Amino acid sequence: MSIYSQLGAGLAVYGPDLGIGLVTEYEPLGKDTFNVKQVYTRSATTKALFGSRQPVVLELQDPQRVRVNDRIYAHASQFVARFE
Repeated sequence: MSIYSQLGAGLAVYGPDLGIGLVTEYEPLGKDTFNVKQVYTRSATTKALFGSRQPVVLELQDPQRVRVNDRIYAHASQFVARFE
């Protein structure tokens, strides 16, 4: 078993308006839409975005554009990536 397979699955989140975090528990709601249940982060920005409202729905529109609940975040230096 490789070290990468031991990491599991999740969503990596990074950007000036998103902070930095790792979504480790989520429920798929569609092809690129997820109900976020658990985020690991030390970033105050990420905690404020994902920690205060339940449920938090995350929709990946493209690698640098994401919708969190009703707000769209788009920035050239941000990304959200799914890994399995």
